Amino acid sequence: MAAVFFPIACALSQTTFWNNKEPEGYSDEERTQILTSSPWAKVVHSKTPGIETVGPSGPSGQGDNSYHPPRHPSASPSSRIPKQNVKDPLAFYGSVTIRWESAYPIRQVTRIPVPDIFQNHYVISVTGLPSSVLTQGGDNNRALLPNATLSEGKHQPKPAEFVALTGDKLTLLFAFPVSEPSIGATRKAIVFTMNLNGIRLMAKFEPKEMICRGLLAL
Repeated sequence: MAAVFFPIACALSQTTFWNNKEPEGYSDEERTQILTSSPWAKVVHSKTPGIETVGPSGPSGQGDNSYHPPRHPSASPSSRIPKQNVKDPLAFYGSVTIRWESAYPIRQVTRIPVPDIFQNHYVISVTGLPSSVLTQGGDNNRALLPNATLSEGKHQPKPAEFVALTGDKLTLLFAFPVSEPSIGATRKAIVFTMNLNGIRLMAKFEPKEMICRGLLAL
């Protein structure tokens, strides 16, 4: 997938490792950081209606932020995502990683394959939802397909055009068409939201921070 780049002045400190090191030279800690806690990746918690959000468990209170790369995406991404019946919302309390998968510095680490139909789209992944939630309903998963949008400021949210589930049933891939004018570094924060049968996720991305080697990487 071709990344979207715009030459601009580097907004981040040049000491950030993704500006100074090749991906093959990243340490395990650096790989974890860029894939879970960077301008392109956020670890968030779900917000279920009527249920107070609970933080990750574990003695450190930080949960497990290690990266487990997905295998192959399903060959049949779905479009025209249907509205969902949230009369009986699913309960989920864990942490989820939301990542701008089409960004060059992320692709250089994950090497995740995406369907050809996702080309010329921004691709955002969601990893960490239980596979039992993602595969509930057996082969008839359309009833549980999530709704996802990208929004900026007061502009109308733009829905995902396609969604795919990776072959390991761990990661959802959402494709948003690259529209004109394209997202630039001076744009306001871009907010990704997802709703899966009542499980609500949100992550904010700052274009001015999504800089790698002086280029905006989306």
